[in-house]
Amino acid sequence: QETIRKEAQREKDAQRETLIKAMKERKILEEDKKKKLEEWKNLMKKEENKFMDEIASISFARRRRSNED
Repeated sequence: QETIRKEAQREKDAQRETLIKAMKERKILEEDKKKKLEEWKNLMKKEENKFMDEIASISFARRRRSNED
């Protein structure tokens, strides 16, 4: 009876360790996913700002040309 109880305890401990390891790996993956999303958002914001600057420059150049004519 004691042997069975010890074996069951060892199995339980092994399963707990496996679960803890899986939870840690999942947390790491979730944090990496969040980091990648933030990097993507920052890149898109930067690209949007460049695009808006380009539109403003083109608009300014057109107005300047039309005033010169």
